[in-house]
Amino acid sequence: MEETPSRPLSVPRLFPSPESAQVRGSAARQAISPRPLAASLANSPYGLGAKRTLGVVPLPIMAASPPPVVVRVISPGPGLMTLLVTFLVGAATALVVQLVIQLYVVPKVEARKRRKDRWERDVRDLGELLTTLVSRRADEAYLAQLSFRFLHQELEGVSGVDEDKLARARREEGPKAYQATEAFHDLVNTRVDWLVDGIRSPDNPRAKIIDEFDLAARNYRVRAMISHWPEHDPRTGDAFEAEWKQEREARGALLKKVKELRRLPHPPRASRNARLKKRFKIRKTR
Repeated sequence: MEETPSRPLSVPRLFPSPESAQVRGSAARQAISPRPLAASLANSPYGLGAKRTLGVVPLPIMAASPPPVVVRVISPGPGLMTLLVTFLVGAATALVVQLVIQLYVVPKVEARKRRKDRWERDVRDLGELLTTLVSRRADEAYLAQLSFRFLHQELEGVSGVDEDKLARARREEGPKAYQATEAFHDLVNTRVDWLVDGIRSPDNPRAKIIDEFDLAARNYRVRAMISHWPEHDPRTGDAFEAEWKQEREARGALLKKVKELRRLPHPPRASRNARLKKRFKIRKTR
């Protein structure tokens, strides 16, 4: 048997040899060199011609941009004079506002509060006066006049009555009836009128409920002025009773309006439309 020569085993190189690296580098330079490329284009049959040369195409150069520069502008702080002026302006403004509040707002609010308290007190006092003292004085005047009328009219000409005692009783009951009637009239003309005037609103125009109260107060003042004759009462029994009945009804109507006013949270005022109409009418007349 013939022995075949054994071939040495080839071990792959992990790193190329220096000779192969030089050969590969020269081949790469020839491949990218512009002269063979220009020569081949000049000898080509596409109309470029042998004498035409192709210029060298420059490769683009990429330049890295510098990092951005941040410029911080620091403004100088306010000076001492600026701070002083700002402080003085603020202090002066606060002082002016405080003076306006003390001289205008506070007195106006206090006056309105005092007026509300006074109005509520007058309404309460008038209601108490009508239900207590006025009612008692009216009853005293009514009974005194009724007793006087009984002595002068009912016992006139009745047999069995001592004329001397009757005459003495008439002389005594006459002044009593007159004093009781005048005390009732004075109470209505003084204290009742005083409280009614305090409840009436000075606004013009006034609220509707104030007008209704004023009308009831005027009506009661007229009905309360019941006449009395010290010597002889010419009224009949029906006329006498009707007159006192009208007084009681007028007093009840006035007391009803007082109760309505007492339920209000504040003194009533006219509606805005009524105030605007009144103001427009005044300007138009001018």
